[in-house]
Parts: sequence; structure tokens; C-alpha cells
Amino acid sequence: GVTWMRDRAEWSMPEGVVRQLGSRAGWFPEVDLFATSANSQVTAAVSLFPERGCRTNAFFQDWAGVRAWAFPPFSQIPRVFEKLASATDARLLLVVPRTTVVPSAVRVKVCLLLADNLRLIASDGAVGHAPCPTRLMVIDVRGPDP
Repeated sequence: GVTWMRDRAEWSMPEGVVRQLGSRAGWFPEVDLFATSANSQVTAAVSLFPERGCRTNAFFQDWAGVRAWAFPPFSQIPRVFEKLASATDARLLLVVPRTTVVPSAVRVKVCLLLADNLRLIASDGAVGHAPCPTRLMVIDVRGPDP
């Protein structure tokens, strides 16, 4: 089953997928805003929950000027948009369901559809037995100009 995906707060993707998306967007993230030290896609990780080797809670961090990969729990996407709308010079490669409506305060530069057969990776490194049941996309979104 795919219940494990709903039970985990911090999902990831195969590393090659993230590199390819950064290449297609034309820039690479410096921090993973919703990760664990085990599944971070880049050197610096921010976890939703306290964890050794990670800063805690992406929403408590200053996003001004950030260049980040963000795969938040879907329930937190509105908060991500709210934070980004006031984060000067911020850029995120943000994973969202394809049905996501982006608020007008957030600028979308590129929209990249992810493969329908993508298998997510749980925070403990376990690869899903089935493809992600939600069709996903990555949007290159920007905060206000400096």
C-alpha cells in the first residue's frame, strides 16, 4: 500500500530527479527546506521536527535571498506561498500537486511536470512500493524583487 506516504512529514525524490529539475530551471538549490539529514537533496537541511544536524522548522527561518528545494507536506503549501510572498529575492523549486492554484502574489517562472510513475522516498530512506498517488509538478517560484 501507499499509506506510508501519508504518515510521513518529509518525503524526498531520487537524487537524480532533483539535479535534473535544477538543471531544467537553470539554477540549483542551496538548502532543502522540508527534509531530514538522511534525505536532504542538498548540503543544508531544515526539518519540520527537531533533529540532529538540521535546522528546525522552515517557517521559522528567514527566506530572504534563499535558493531552496521545497517538498512540503501538502497541508503546508498555503503557508509556503504566504511566507514566499514576503521573502525578498527568494527562489524555490517547490513540489506541489498539479491541481495547486498559485496565489497572484507569487511569481511562477517555470512549471515542470513530474513523471506519473515517480516513487517517493520516506524520511527513513524507504522507497515507496507504488508510485505517488498524487500527480506532482515542480514550480520555480520567486518572492518579491529586492
